[in-house]
Amino acid sequence: AFTGRGSGESTSEGETGGSGNQGYVTGDPDSRNRSGSGQGNSGSGFSLSGRSLVGKFPEPIDRSNKEGIVVIEITVNKNGYVTAAEYTLRGSTTQDRDLIAKAKEAAKRARFNADKSASVYQKGTITYHFELD
Repeated sequence: AFTGRGSGESTSEGETGGSGNQGYVTGDPDSRNRSGSGQGNSGSGFSLSGRSLVGKFPEPIDRSNKEGIVVIEITVNKNGYVTAAEYTLRGSTTQDRDLIAKAKEAAKRARFNADKSASVYQKGTITYHFELD
């Protein structure tokens, strides 16, 4: 999650305390990637604290030749089933209705490990990177 801190004329960026910009000296100063899996601006993934994916990662079926990042907020029950999937603007780079619909459909197929001690409903995200072929 990106969080903003500071006031006034500050141009510092990052998620940790102190001033300055977070990242590597040799990195792109215009990048909005602060940390992650090393996939950069490609690949897809999920974030659901304490849970793991069961089976294959559900990829959307897309032949539209459109590109963009679509983040879907998911709600998962104790049994690991996705009970709700909603588009979120935070982290997404497109508002294309077709890509959003395909991402939501794929996200609903995701299955996670059952956890009887988890909350009745747990929230997380699935991020899909649609790329041109």
